Amino acid sequence: MMDRRRFIIISCLTTATLSATIGYVVSNFRVELKRWLLPFLQPSAQEFTQAVRSAFPYLTIQSETCISFLQQYTTAYNRQIRLPLDTQTQKIFLLSTNFVQNGGNTAVPISYVSLYAPYYSPCYNPYMQRRSTELNP
Repeated sequence: MMDRRRFIIISCLTTATLSATIGYVVSNFRVELKRWLLPFLQPSAQEFTQAVRSAFPYLTIQSETCISFLQQYTTAYNRQIRLPLDTQTQKIFLLSTNFVQNGGNTAVPISYVSLYAPYYSPCYNPYMQRRSTELNP
């Protein structure tokens, strides 16, 4: 016959074991589900290009720029881009192009340089000032 103390200890251990097991299974399933659903939830290249052009109507943006950014962003951050674009994604997009290096000139068409992700690729710095000899050789 089981006494009260032994019953409480076994109940607590069983509950903790089941909770840990269920938590582990759910977290792994969530990661796999996210990896599987990512291509289906991701906006198409054309939809993303339209969203970027509507967010920056004063800029001349090529579709190759948007496609390159979309591919690099989803690879680096492992998450989908949601439409309409939030301000953080807009900022990362502009910093990933040559917009800042051109001095914010809206007449110059912008092109994709490298994904602005300081923690993933710390070498790219769009705010770097070039020397005058590099600008006019």
